[in-house]
Amino acid sequence: MEPVVPSCLPGIEVGSRLGVASLAGASQSLAAFERSKGKPVRPLTIPLLLVGLGLLAPPTAAAGQVSAVFRQGELGFPPGSTRCSIYEASFGNEELRDRLLAFGVDSIFRTFPDAVPADTFYSAGAGLGLRLVDRTRFVTIRVPDSNLVACLCDSLSGRPEVVFAQPVGVAETCDQRIPDDPLFNQQWALHNTGQSGGTPDVDVDAPEAWWILLGAGSPPVGVLENLIAPRQGVWATHPDFGSSVSGDISPPFSSHANEVVGAIAARTNNGVGIAGMNGGATIYFRSVQSAADPGDTDQAQLFDALLAQAIDDIVQHGTRLINCSFRLISTDFPFSGPRRSLILDAAISDAYKRSSLVVAAMGNGGLLRPWDYPAASGQGVLAVGSIGRTGSKSTFSQVGAHIDVVAPGKEVRCFREWCGWNHAVDHAHVG
Repeated sequence: MEPVVPSCLPGIEVGSRLGVASLAGASQSLAAFERSKGKPVRPLTIPLLLVGLGLLAPPTAAAGQVSAVFRQGELGFPPGSTRCSIYEASFGNEELRDRLLAFGVDSIFRTFPDAVPADTFYSAGAGLGLRLVDRTRFVTIRVPDSNLVACLCDSLSGRPEVVFAQPVGVAETCDQRIPDDPLFNQQWALHNTGQSGGTPDVDVDAPEAWWILLGAGSPPVGVLENLIAPRQGVWATHPDFGSSVSGDISPPFSSHANEVVGAIAARTNNGVGIAGMNGGATIYFRSVQSAADPGDTDQAQLFDALLAQAIDDIVQHGTRLINCSFRLISTDFPFSGPRRSLILDAAISDAYKRSSLVVAAMGNGGLLRPWDYPAASGQGVLAVGSIGRTGSKSTFSQVGAHIDVVAPGKEVRCFREWCGWNHAVDHAHVG
């Protein structure tokens, strides 16, 4: 049988008469030599053939590795062994052994030597069981020449006996991009070096994220606020905003809204003020006036409808994230307990169906309030709790089974010194 040369190997014209004849002759000579030594006859490895023919220099590169999973019954190890030579392994199809030998593979070992089949079953309680990935089938294949790793992966991936094959690589620490904003060294929430008694690296790793993406080109972020009359806007002409803010931008301006927008999207690396988590993104801001009397059911329903319409408007402006730093209170005024609005839930659901996610604050009621809405509204909402500079929960931050993530929200640096507001939800935004 004429040997088959993988097309990704250099140095030989595949299909040429000279190449095939030379490979065939060399293969027959090696087979006779192996018989004389009492060894099992295997096809001559393609790399060794090419070296012998002078068509490929002897490998000088370091050895490489391939991670692979074979289908059930296609690869076996000797009893009690987690590592073996290519000749000791058993194959459901002997062509697989030949294929590996063609690349000079000399050994195979189990990637997870301690894994057992029982590990694939997990009891989730209440009589429920989960089937986990069977790690006993993960193997690592040693390739003497790392230059052949990609080619071997391509060769194996096309075979029906192989689930996947990919190169084994390494990981490296992300680089950082430190901005020149003069107040950035006070923004422990973005980059905690232990300043002011904080715990190093209790932060959102903003410099590492900025190394990958600095907000430019990302979809606009929507910010929805419920504000006290009269209706208030954002100071869109602030020198650290540039021209990134649109929507409700008429005075009077809301200090809380300015802090929220600044924490999310203040220009980063512009030599002015603070750095925004998603500095470079654009903001579409909407404010809705709270009902004058929470005990007035008609006003509360009108307010919910206004919130729903504002969410619709934000989504129509192409946003994918909608910041909500407010909570709904009940109509049993003055107790102000949690209140759920099916009107607002419907708007959140519709936004989610259109690929927009509401990012909502858990609330500032501490342990006395188990939940608040919209944070507890369910699907379509990312509920964010607050932590301080040491990593401990902020005393005011609410807890509950619906919480998704936590982020820095206590004593974070904003436009005006240290903000007293909870801005954890604002630091959950990244491009």
